Amino acid sequence: MAKGKHNPERKAVRHGTEKGSVTLGGRRVAVEKIRVRSVDGVEIPLETYQALQDPELLTRAALERMIHGLSTRNYAYGLEPVGDDVESFGTSNSTVSRRFIAVRQLKST
Repeated sequence: MAKGKHNPERKAVRHGTEKGSVTLGGRRVAVEKIRVRSVDGVEIPLETYQALQDPELLTRAALERMIHGLSTRNYAYGLEPVGDDVESFGTSNSTVSRRFIAVRQLKST
């Protein structure tokens, strides 16, 4: 199909962007999420984006670091680099500690 020509077999179209976040390197990172709609106008969820939204990813990363001796106080020092320009969150001492406590409570029930 030539560039700029409409594809009559198209099943979806881009429908702008919105602010979102994904888990990357043990922290939440702000991203611009692409929105997609079917040709009928129904919003289509993006599977990759949904997978990276899973809060279990952060919990698993925090537990892994604690098992290897990293305290919640020093959690941010053990994170993988994602770039200086990347806005991240979810790595404060209290946030990581709350995740750890929540998992412990789930495991003990």
